[in-house]
Amino acid sequence: MASIELSSGGFNKALYLRWQRALVRLIFSFILVHCACGLQPSEKATSPNELGASFRILVVPVAWRSRAFPMLKVSYELAARGHAVTVLLPQVHEAWARDSFKSFARARARRENIFSSASLDLPSGLTLLLRDAWDMEAGAEVVANSSPIEQFRYVLGNTLDNCRRLLANDTINQLVADGRFDIFFGDMMDSCGSTVAEFWRLPRVDYDSGDCRAGWHFNIYNQPFSPAVTTSYLVPVPTNTALGLKDRLANLGATVLLRLVHTHWVLPALESFRRSLNATSYLRLLPPDHPALQQQPQLSSVTEVNIKRLLMVIVNVDWAFHDVRSIGPHFKYVGPMNADVPAPLPPALHSFVSEGGDRSDPRVIYVSPGSTFSFGDPGQAHLMLALLSLPGRYRIVWRARPAHRSLLSARLTALGHPGLMEVAQQPSSPPSPSARLLLLDWAPQNDLLGQPGLALFVSHCGINGVNEAVFHGVPVLCVPIMGEQPLNGAMIKSFGNGRSLAFAKLNGANGQTIALQEIRTILEDPSYSLTSLLLSARMRSHPLPPVLRAAHWVEAAAAAARAGPPGFLVPAEALLPWWRLGLVEV
Repeated sequence: MASIELSSGGFNKALYLRWQRALVRLIFSFILVHCACGLQPSEKATSPNELGASFRILVVPVAWRSRAFPMLKVSYELAARGHAVTVLLPQVHEAWARDSFKSFARARARRENIFSSASLDLPSGLTLLLRDAWDMEAGAEVVANSSPIEQFRYVLGNTLDNCRRLLANDTINQLVADGRFDIFFGDMMDSCGSTVAEFWRLPRVDYDSGDCRAGWHFNIYNQPFSPAVTTSYLVPVPTNTALGLKDRLANLGATVLLRLVHTHWVLPALESFRRSLNATSYLRLLPPDHPALQQQPQLSSVTEVNIKRLLMVIVNVDWAFHDVRSIGPHFKYVGPMNADVPAPLPPALHSFVSEGGDRSDPRVIYVSPGSTFSFGDPGQAHLMLALLSLPGRYRIVWRARPAHRSLLSARLTALGHPGLMEVAQQPSSPPSPSARLLLLDWAPQNDLLGQPGLALFVSHCGINGVNEAVFHGVPVLCVPIMGEQPLNGAMIKSFGNGRSLAFAKLNGANGQTIALQEIRTILEDPSYSLTSLLLSARMRSHPLPPVLRAAHWVEAAAAAARAGPPGFLVPAEALLPWWRLGLVEV
C-alpha cells in the first residue's frame, strides 16, 4: 500500500489539524447557541425570585418560642424579598414576635450595610394572623424530669389540641381558602402539621430545629439510617464514630423502642384525630376554579402524606456540628439560623462584659438554663457557689426567671450563704469594679456569646443555644434536662468543644464539687477553646448566611409546587418497609 508523504508538495498535517480544530469549535459553538436559545427563562434563573415571581407562603410555627424563632426569621427574609407571607401565630406570642421582627430588620440591615436606612416596620408582604393556641412552654418544666414517654405524651397532646382549635376556626379556614397559598411551612414537632397541610390541600415544607435526629426522621419520613454509626434518639452515644458493642446495642434498642412508640401510640392517635375531621368541609369554601378541587376529597394515611405531600425538610443545623450521615435530597441542612453577627449589647451589660477580658484572655462565663427551665434545686445553688469559687478575675452573667431566682436565694440561705443574691450586680446600675455576678431576667444570648471575652457557656444544651455557642467559638458545659439535650451533651463531648454534667449529679450531695471540677477542666485545658474555634471556622465557611440559604430553598419549594405535585425529591428507599430495604426476603 502506498504511503502518504509529508512533504511540502503533498499533505500538510499541521494545516489539516488547524482546520479540524476550527471546525470542531464552530460546531460546538453552534450547539451551545442552539441549546441556549431553547432554554426557558426559569431554566436560566438562579433563583425563582429573580424572575419577579412572588409566592404565597403560609407559615404555621408551634407554640414554643425557641422553635418558632428561626421560622419567623425565614418568614421575614421571604417577605423582604417580595413574597406574600402569612404567619399563623399563637396569640400569646404576638408581642415577642413583633420584637423579634425588629431584631431581624436590624440584622438584615447589618448584613447589607444599610444601617441608616433600616426600617423596623414589618415588610408589606408579611401578615401576622393570630390564633388560639396553648402555650407549650407553660407546662414544659412540669414534665422536665419525667420519662421520655411522658414528654412525648405532653408534646403530642398539646399539638393535637392546638390543631383542633386551629381547624375549628371558620375564619382562619376561609382566609386560607381565599389565600391560594403555594406552600405550607410548618414545624415537624407539630405532630398533626401534616394533617393540617393536607386538610388545606397544600404541599408542605417542614422545619426541623435539628433536635429530632435520625430516629424521628426514620419514624416520620421513613428515612433509613444505621444505628451502628448514627445516634438514634433517647440514648446519648458518641457522635461521628464507629460505636462499640455496648453503644450499638443501646442505640439499636432505642431505635426499636422509638419505632414501637411511633407505630403503636403516636400513629393511632394521629389517625384517630384525622378520622374526626370532616375532610370535605374545607373544600366547600374553595372557589370553583381552585386547583385543590382536583385532589381526592378524603385524607390519606399519615405515613403516605408524610412522604407524598412533602417537598422539603429545612434542618436548622450545620454538618460541621452534627451527625454526619447519608440522607435523602429532600433534607436541606441550612443552619443555624438563630446564630448571627452579634449586635451591640445594652449599655449596662456591655460595661459589665467589657471588663471581662478579650479573645486572648477571656474571663466572662454566661449561664442560662433556657427560657423555660432551671438547673434544679439545689443544683442551681451548687452551680453558683462553684462559679463564685473561681479566681476573682472571672465575671459571671446569670440569666434566670424570677421564680427560679427566688428558689435560688432561699437555697443559698439554707446552705449558709445569705444575702449572696442581694449583692449581685443589677443590670440597671452602673457596673462596679468589684462586681463578679450580674443577674438578668433575660439576655440577648446570640449577642452575648459573640463577645470576645466569653470563656464558657453553661447551658441546658438546647439545640439553639448549642449551635450559637459553636458558631461563636465558645466552649460549653452542658447540664441536660430533658428531650434531646442529653444527646447534644454527648455530641459536644464527642467533638471536644465542651463537657457534659448530669443533672442528677449537679443536684446531688457533691454537686458543687463536681461542678467546680468540670468548669476548671474546661477553663484550664486550652484544647476545648481551640476545638471551639475550629468548629466555628467550619460553620462560618459558607458563602451565604443560614437564613438566606433557608429562604432560597423555600423559594425553590414554592416554585416546584407550582410546577407539579410534591414528593419528587423523596428517594425510593423511603417508600419501602424495613424488611424489603434490608433484603430480608431475598
